[in-house]
Amino acid sequence: MKLFTFAILIGLLIISLVPIVSAATSIDMVVNQQSTLDSDKEKTDVEQGINTSELKPKEFLVQHKSELARKGLDSVNSPDELIDGKPFKVTSANKALVQALLDGTSLSNIIYSAPHYWEVPVLLKNNLNPVASYTVDVLEDKWQVVEVGGYLSPVDSNFSSNPKDIANFLENNGLKDANQFAHVRIPSLHMDLLYIESNNQEYFIPLIHGRDELYGLKNRQLYTRDQLVSAIGPPLKEVMANPNLLTGVPEANKKWSSGNIITFIGIGVVLVVGMIILYRKIQMNRDTT
Repeated sequence: MKLFTFAILIGLLIISLVPIVSAATSIDMVVNQQSTLDSDKEKTDVEQGINTSELKPKEFLVQHKSELARKGLDSVNSPDELIDGKPFKVTSANKALVQALLDGTSLSNIIYSAPHYWEVPVLLKNNLNPVASYTVDVLEDKWQVVEVGGYLSPVDSNFSSNPKDIANFLENNGLKDANQFAHVRIPSLHMDLLYIESNNQEYFIPLIHGRDELYGLKNRQLYTRDQLVSAIGPPLKEVMANPNLLTGVPEANKKWSSGNIITFIGIGVVLVVGMIILYRKIQMNRDTT
């Protein structure tokens, strides 16, 4: 009888440990599962949208490389010299998500109910150096390319698309496993945030648009939730209190060197600009403004 009771206790102990063992997963596996297109149910539709979109990003980059003035495009003479990197999911920080961040509510559930789109790095075929990116979103009820240029620098965009690079960065900062991961964009604050939930703690990596430091935060550095909210809490509250506050394209992205597609308004790329203006209106209604 004692042996039977002991066996039951051992069995219960093993069962109780299963959730603990399975809850945490390696960082690169979590990023792969929750951020990359290959692991997402939207893969077929998004890829079809890229292939059939009227706006061809690689052709556009080559045709307008002189206006873009991007160093990496100097020697590119054909779209065939460019290839797509790995698409990654970008979550838009809507009001519910920002309010949860300010309130101290865990983002682990609410973050996946926020709207999202996909960003695709563009690389040089010969050396895989990143030169630009483009955005794929639902417009007119279908996935299609809606923007060329983007908010992030090509280097940060490419970093965001590589789970191994993210995993190595986090492991170097003491995080080896995680439960959840997301790439969050807050255009009104001119930054993206890589979100990691690990061992019931939330961490963030700012990817700042067009600069190395903002609000006391440094680009591509790991912060706890308290550290992050202490820095961006005041400007976020200001944004929440002023829904008509002018936001959107960071100042750095308005320069020719940024490569943002909006810079072509002044040179008469009418068709593309029309698409971007429409997209921006949709995006401003979606993002925190």
